[in-house]
Amino acid sequence: MIKKIFILFIFVPTIAYSATVPGDIHDKTSLILSTSTATALTPASINFSDTSAKIGHLWQIDNRKSYAIEIKGKAPNGFSNVVDGNVLSKELSGTLSFAYHPLMIRGASEVGQEKQKGYEPSFIRDHWFSLQLGYQHGDYQVLNKSTTFDSTLTERRQDGLSADFFWNALTRLNAILGLSVGYTRTNNYDDLTKVSVVDVQTIASSGSTSRTIQKTVDAREGNFLEFNQLRSNIDLLYVPDSDLLDHRLGIDIFGRYSNHTGDESRVRPGLAFLLLQDPGAYKKIMAGIVLEKESGKTRFGFVAGYTF
Repeated sequence: MIKKIFILFIFVPTIAYSATVPGDIHDKTSLILSTSTATALTPASINFSDTSAKIGHLWQIDNRKSYAIEIKGKAPNGFSNVVDGNVLSKELSGTLSFAYHPLMIRGASEVGQEKQKGYEPSFIRDHWFSLQLGYQHGDYQVLNKSTTFDSTLTERRQDGLSADFFWNALTRLNAILGLSVGYTRTNNYDDLTKVSVVDVQTIASSGSTSRTIQKTVDAREGNFLEFNQLRSNIDLLYVPDSDLLDHRLGIDIFGRYSNHTGDESRVRPGLAFLLLQDPGAYKKIMAGIVLEKESGKTRFGFVAGYTF
């Protein structure tokens, strides 16, 4: 539940597109990208805390409408399982997003004319809406010591749908405000305890030599539950008007809320420091450091990205 946090901030007419950006420790965000050209973009990112990776592609329909696809893979028990070819728990998801851009950015010349006429420039310079629909399939290795030996380690599968609605606004304070609400079918696998299950088999020869075969599987221990979840996110991404890091520093203040039947509501506030690929290139994120408060504990995360 960390992956994305980056948005384009410009002072010329723009075209909107929709795809989530590198987010928090659980890869959640309310920020949707915006671009100043009609060229399709391909953003990619890796979330080291969420042990997930994703890539998306964005297309323009016209100067107000666009759509995007995004594919994400996750190895809940660590990237090393994928490298080693070990038996692993895994998630694969895909999303389709539609964006509508009702208000074009008012350029610097237009703002200047308003000031000359004595009008106070509007606080919101631009805003856009997005709807994101998704599907997720997961295979999970679960250890339950209270069952019979043959059923101790089982593979649980889940398929689920999701839907999220986003609103983003560009303000005249060098900041992007993002809000989102949505629904998803999910589970509690990330909340279970990580364990390593070792199966040992000994083969004896006719002589004095024996051979031991060992197999290790990374899993989670506990009661695996599936449920419907309501969620909402808020982000305020600010880029300081300073020469620090050559205008390549972004600061994201965010909050996360989730609720499902049989569990308490969860609120996760956090702060992220983002490094942009180029000065002022909000849509091109190289890296981010995330600090987040969850269940009374402060967690630290790291995300890396690149836009092709």
